[in-house]
Amino acid sequence: MTEHYSPEDHIKIVDALKSYLADTAIVYYKTHAFHWNVEGPNFYSFHLFFEKLYTELWESLDEIAER
Repeated sequence: MTEHYSPEDHIKIVDALKSYLADTAIVYYKTHAFHWNVEGPNFYSFHLFFEKLYTELWESLDEIAER
């Protein structure tokens, strides 16, 4: 099924996706930095958590960009 949007709606959708992509990229880079800089007694569990999170964010960036 093909959706037909008005030119105005198309622009709004594109702008929203651009913002979403930018926000996701920022969260990715911040999460990666947390992964690199985690310290303390829970180092290993946080290190793994942030690695999982930034990996999932990285994979979602391509999907968002393709839309």
